[in-house]
Amino acid sequence: MFKRNQRYLRKNNVTYIRVLDRRRPNGYSNSHAIALNWIWKNVAKKRKNNFGFLDHDIYPVKEIDITDYVKTDPIYGKYYEAGGIWYLWAGFAFFNWEHVKNMPLNFHRYKILGFIKKRDVDTGSANWNCLYKKLDITKLKPCSDEFLPMITGSDIEVNYISSRNWLHIFDGGNRYNTNGSKVEAVLKYIDTL
Repeated sequence: MFKRNQRYLRKNNVTYIRVLDRRRPNGYSNSHAIALNWIWKNVAKKRKNNFGFLDHDIYPVKEIDITDYVKTDPIYGKYYEAGGIWYLWAGFAFFNWEHVKNMPLNFHRYKILGFIKKRDVDTGSANWNCLYKKLDITKLKPCSDEFLPMITGSDIEVNYISSRNWLHIFDGGNRYNTNGSKVEAVLKYIDTL
């Protein structure tokens, strides 16, 4: 699957940076945030164009142009609401460069008074003050999230995101040690689409 995604990205002139550091400072959310903050500062700010983040277990299943996501809206992605705030899930989030270029984006978890973590929020929620609370969520293009039954003959749960353009595997990193190869089963499933 990795090679298939690489070909797709090269064909569409999309930069892909694979984070290989397996250290988990204070949990998965912080590790993810460190990687996204590095990309924001060292790639997005230098390229000065629209950008997005995809989790490792999301696969394109249709030909799409991801720049369409933020042509008319400042952001696009899958929204989460928790702890009285909303934010984009860092695994499927796109940003319009002109809208965010001067913002002090921070992809860590939101903290009250700078040190108390807000309950139930995840990676990217720290952008609440500088970005999300200034936007009217009801005026943004919605992102669909359609859950599917488990793939036949496996214990793999999947969902489609954004009008069935993307397929997301739950626990694609296999943290819960489920049986079988999820990636192989998902590849077979995608080939049937």
